[in-house]
Amino acid sequence: MSWIGDGYCDDGSYQHDTNTIYLDCEEFGWDGGDCPQGDIPLDPGACCLGDQANCEGFCEVLYYEDCIAGGGVFLGARTSCLAATCECPPGLIADCNGNCFPLYWMNNDD
Repeated sequence: MSWIGDGYCDDGSYQHDTNTIYLDCEEFGWDGGDCPQGDIPLDPGACCLGDQANCEGFCEVLYYEDCIAGGGVFLGARTSCLAATCECPPGLIADCNGNCFPLYWMNNDD
């Protein structure tokens, strides 16, 4: 099952393991084209900055434009920074709200 480009806009209406899945952002191509493009969030939200790959990332609440300009990943308007917002266990990736889901969902055509 692939959640990206599956014909449904994953805008927080669906959940996996009680986590809301939000892929309606630039980083996920507006859910692979399933969501209307270009709606820039007006409210600030959690932004992952720094080197997440080496566990040296950090989260800061910023406006979308400031987050992207700083090289960050915007997790969605009105999201909060928690201790593990920018971290996911191996094999998982964070959605636009920082919820972890299996990485293989990104490319699975089943």
